[in-house]
Amino acid sequence: MLVVFNPKEERWSNLVKELINDLQESLKDNLEGIIALPKEEDEVYGSNVLILVRDDSLDTARRISKIIGKYGYSVLPTIATKYDGEIVNSFMKKAV
Repeated sequence: MLVVFNPKEERWSNLVKELINDLQESLKDNLEGIIALPKEEDEVYGSNVLILVRDDSLDTARRISKIIGKYGYSVLPTIATKYDGEIVNSFMKKAV
């Protein structure tokens, strides 16, 4: 699984680590990776976390929504597959 995360704040670091654990537990093999931006207030397309999945079905989106609800407005995700190259590239540029 791909994880790109270079945190600049301890609170954000802890939150993203917890999010990764929650997503792995719920999505299992469907989770391909996470790209989290360095700071909570950083954004790409209005999001601070990119969740990469194999299957971007409605069921997957619902599972992710349930998890994200736990984090309030701290985590603003975009859900994509590895084939969404423009989105992945945009997040990668800002994440590193």
